Amino acid sequence: MDLVSNKFISTNRSHLQVKVTNIGKVPAFMTKIDVVGIKRAFYAADNYYWLAPGESREIMIEILWREPVLNKNIVLIADAWNAKKQTIKLN
Repeated sequence: MDLVSNKFISTNRSHLQVKVTNIGKVPAFMTKIDVVGIKRAFYAADNYYWLAPGESREIMIEILWREPVLNKNIVLIADAWNAKKQTIKLN
């Protein structure tokens, strides 16, 4: 997973663009994105999808921060039923 862009729109709203790639030899089932470490609500343009071997997908995520972002350990996670979890620290 790669963070393509991270735009802070305001103190309580962000837009992220991430690229998720299946580097394995089998399809990744139920691939999903999550944001942990802070109270938030988010919308991902696609979530719980299938990625064929070698396939990539760019996902737009809009986050509404429900508490101050400062001093939080915020982590973006890409996970699939049959693949290892990938993480990116956002701060």
